[in-house]
Amino acid sequence: GIAPRPDWTLVAAEVVGKTTTFQRNMLTINLGAKDSILPGMAVVTDAGLVGRIYATSENFSLVQMLFNTDLRTAAKIARTRVEGIITWEGGPSLIMRDIPKALDVQIGDLVVSSEYSSFFPADVAIGTVDSIAPEANSLFRRVMVMPSVDFYRVEHVYVIRKDITKERERLELEAKGQAEQKGEAK
Repeated sequence: GIAPRPDWTLVAAEVVGKTTTFQRNMLTINLGAKDSILPGMAVVTDAGLVGRIYATSENFSLVQMLFNTDLRTAAKIARTRVEGIITWEGGPSLIMRDIPKALDVQIGDLVVSSEYSSFFPADVAIGTVDSIAPEANSLFRRVMVMPSVDFYRVEHVYVIRKDITKERERLELEAKGQAEQKGEAK
């Protein structure tokens, strides 16, 4: 399950709408701006990571699910701390990318969110490794991950209001702005 943390507030929400037939799958939940819900907040169930708040109105929010081709997140293998990027290309599994062939990843390993994610808190379950295959002409492997959350049946979620999110975002935006002024980043 999801254990509360000192810098989190878990806010329960009900799924009132769902799109699970396209490449950009979304949930609609019954919380919005009046409930202090903001774009970028993480959404979870007791089973693990669902996605993030994409947009809000006064009373509702759209949740961009992990089953969405536009969403990518930093992740790691819980057992070995091997890091990669979670993506989705359609189908029942997520893909963990950028995993060098030499690193220790095994079928059945738990995949969790990484502390390097800008949106998701660390160590929230994403799924388990269900297959591993070499990438053609590459030093990397294609790691397929069966999600912890059943996106087709999810009815209740929690939005994580993370108290330090704005502070981190402000710091990262300031650093990016300073780098752009110096011509270091684009």
